[in-house]
Amino acid sequence: MTIFMCVSSDSSDMTQTKGEEGDDLASQVSGEDLADEIGLDEDEIRHRKDFVEFDDSDVETLDEQAVLVAVLLDVRDDVAEKFYDHTSSFEETREVLHRSTRETQPLKTVHGTYLIPLGRGDYGRGYFENRARIGKLHEMVDLPVKNYIGMYMIYNDLIISEIFDRL
Repeated sequence: MTIFMCVSSDSSDMTQTKGEEGDDLASQVSGEDLADEIGLDEDEIRHRKDFVEFDDSDVETLDEQAVLVAVLLDVRDDVAEKFYDHTSSFEETREVLHRSTRETQPLKTVHGTYLIPLGRGDYGRGYFENRARIGKLHEMVDLPVKNYIGMYMIYNDLIISEIFDRL
């Protein structure tokens, strides 16, 4: 089962950026428009799920594992705290955090919402629109791909460790 296909967020965004005149560009980024630009349709969503081997049996398993959802909700603040403590200990990611208009504590709070839909298994168009939006915002603050991928490896390790500790 591939439940860690990508950690998702609710409607909140992790990163807000400012343009040259201080305007909030995050409010100008539309996940729906970005999804349309990349040709996101039901076939593309199905392909992405097939690629990570996420199918209806995974959704059923998640539905049956209410304890997993409870644990995810229980660990979200700890995971976000540890994630930001670790990633902010590196100069390159500290620079990215400084380009955000949000302070670290609100980022930790929003980041904690990533775990809420993870246990639901609902990876429809809205999920992918939000992922496209978050990806664009990461691009706007110049988050290097190597850091993005590494950050999610750290995040997934933290989630797995916290789940095992609690179960």
